[in-house]
Amino acid sequence: MKFQKFLNCFGCVTMAAAVVVAAVAIPERKTQPVSAAVVDSTAFAEDFSTKTTSAKWEKNDFSLAKDSYYSLRINQHSTYGGIIAYKGYEIDGSCEIRFDLRYTETEESASSDWFGVMFGLTEESSHFVYSTAVVNCKKTLVQLMDDGDGEKEKIVANSYNDHAKFSDSFVGAASKEQITVSINLSYTGKRTLDDANLYKIDGYYWAIDGERPSLPSFYYENVACDGWFGFSGMSKSIVDISNLQVFERETVVAQDNFETADGEGKRFVGAKSDENWKSISYKESAVYAYYNGRMEAGKANGEMVSDFYVDVDTRCEKPFTFNVETEFSALPTGSCFGFSFGLTETTDGLGDGCFIGVQGEENGRFSVVYKKNGEVVKQSQLMSLSFLQVERVLSLQFDGFYDDSGVFTVNGYTFAVENFAVNGKFAIGTLGTVAPEIFFDNVQIIDRYYTASYAANKAIDFSGLRETVDGEDVYVDRYINEREWFIGSNVSLPKIYRAKDKYIQFVTSSTASFFGPKAIYSEFICRFTLTVIQNGKDTDENTSIGLSFGKVARNDVATESPTVAFVKTAGGMILKGYHCSLRDGDGSATFKQYETYPELNFWSSENWEKSPVTYRVMMVVRGGKAYVYYANAASPDSEMGVCRAVFEGMETYGCVTLSAWGGASFRLLDFAITNIAV
Repeated sequence: MKFQKFLNCFGCVTMAAAVVVAAVAIPERKTQPVSAAVVDSTAFAEDFSTKTTSAKWEKNDFSLAKDSYYSLRINQHSTYGGIIAYKGYEIDGSCEIRFDLRYTETEESASSDWFGVMFGLTEESSHFVYSTAVVNCKKTLVQLMDDGDGEKEKIVANSYNDHAKFSDSFVGAASKEQITVSINLSYTGKRTLDDANLYKIDGYYWAIDGERPSLPSFYYENVACDGWFGFSGMSKSIVDISNLQVFERETVVAQDNFETADGEGKRFVGAKSDENWKSISYKESAVYAYYNGRMEAGKANGEMVSDFYVDVDTRCEKPFTFNVETEFSALPTGSCFGFSFGLTETTDGLGDGCFIGVQGEENGRFSVVYKKNGEVVKQSQLMSLSFLQVERVLSLQFDGFYDDSGVFTVNGYTFAVENFAVNGKFAIGTLGTVAPEIFFDNVQIIDRYYTASYAANKAIDFSGLRETVDGEDVYVDRYINEREWFIGSNVSLPKIYRAKDKYIQFVTSSTASFFGPKAIYSEFICRFTLTVIQNGKDTDENTSIGLSFGKVARNDVATESPTVAFVKTAGGMILKGYHCSLRDGDGSATFKQYETYPELNFWSSENWEKSPVTYRVMMVVRGGKAYVYYANAASPDSEMGVCRAVFEGMETYGCVTLSAWGGASFRLLDFAITNIAV
């Protein structure tokens, strides 16, 4: 089918899109009807990272907890080869390296995530493999990277050799509580090969307020360690290293407590002017001195009132989310801890707004309460106080909806309320005559608002020609206006021009393979036609072709943005959603379309050169949902009227690209996007 016919048949206008969407006979949950895209923003954030309370609060009855401390923070240390090296001490004999550690996972850890302490660093070190040894720690494993008992000058990929593995990892322990780590280096003699010093490594760890164990949790012999030591790793976690000390014969010979000169703000660790640290490959945003502060709500009827005014966009279904991290030590009977919204300049206190929180009850129990102007509107059943103390840090969350309803969530328990006013100032605090023992940190408000794109409709069928004159010769080739269209890696026009070759091709696609308009869209209809140029039996599993939207930048990795992908698997083709969910799915955001539509498979041809298979695809993206339509190009037009799947819960304002990865190779015959935002 020609490109123009494709456009005409499947609705270039908003009305046609509405007809197609309406044909999807799937019940909707209660949703505010708005034709625009939702954008998330962090409207308010406070992590108490200074010794003095920031200007974000106009009133504060509380104080920073006594256990607040400075640390070297390595924030999501995912830079490959990155090192933060300590220059304040050079190992040249027996010593002990001791530091306190806290390891915070920002997302579920992968088996390959690790954090390491490395030795043998020098001024010339440019990558962790140029260490002589690395104590490599995963969540449940400690391992030594040291090629041939220190016989080589650098670490190599197979450098684990026969060194022992220990399942007692201090990283796993530090993800539960702050701990002290001690690494003892005991000189054992010279290496014959190059006269280098060799050491026995004994590693210990214990709770920060506990006692050092009598036996090490891991140990290694014949390790070359002379030079600087440092830290590295690969994960999305946050590492806090504090109270670093180096001992020789139980005497402190070097130390760093990471305190900034003025007691406020962040200090980049490893800057060129830094006498004690050298940062290798880490950005300033990844390695810095940080004040780990948290507030202690240890006062009856105390409050912290913000100077931030909440003003929600009621055109969104869920325009507002509030989070605060807490630690409950004691919640006496009748004492409440929570937060109030809807406060005004004339409000007297925390209890005069819409308050929601937890209240201590008799016999070591608590309840969730909703109070308005000091009066209880709704109260939950009684629960054991241990429910709040199962984790050291527990997040309290409140989601506000457009109709003044809300949901309070604590440790998986949800408590719904109605007629809950949010607009106005907010406060965190306590109610009651008896002071609780509660700490709180990392206050955050996520604001969601609707925005619409006014970008023009775009369409291309790759039929454009360009003539180049060179003397008497005239060369003709295909042409794409790159002022309007973005072309990523491994994407190109045919190298040899033929009149029939009207396509652009993705060849062995990587995560940087994209094609799309340079404009920004919020709600739209996107159509494209493609022919896979891979034989099904020769194509790797997880080869993927997808449409990505809501991208902050066009060249962002597809799977880091909302994406609906067509994926080849051993069972057949599936649809996989990223940063969204499948309507009526099992939570995996996966539609096993080979079970419902086994005849549809982009990779169905076993000899694509002789029997190419072409597919038409259309996605209608509106209201945070993507309605997915696709059919074999040789099938009747009516097949494109069948909605195969619906993905929802996504932010769609941003760049739109057809993306591919995992080695996908195909021809893109046409691409069109129609703006339907109102």
